[in-house]
Amino acid sequence: MKPVKTLAVVLPVLAACYNQLQHFKHPQIGGIKRAAFELQCPEEQLQLVELGDGTVGVTGCGRRAVYKHSMVGWLNNTGGEDVNAPKANP
Repeated sequence: MKPVKTLAVVLPVLAACYNQLQHFKHPQIGGIKRAAFELQCPEEQLQLVELGDGTVGVTGCGRRAVYKHSMVGWLNNTGGEDVNAPKANP
């Protein structure tokens, strides 16, 4: 099998195995430590949801935020909000 064909087969399989949530949880390059710090919540209490388009939703300790993967790592895309705060009526 030619190297190019091998890559065409292997890369999608690797990408499927290593999703956004796994990348976010990675101790050195992920955003889990940043989320725990910003949301003032231990890592083990954070709940993660893959939102697509390089974003991960994080909820924990009554707060939530959306993190987006960028060239410099995972960045908070919302600032973090209190889940129990009343919603503003438009």
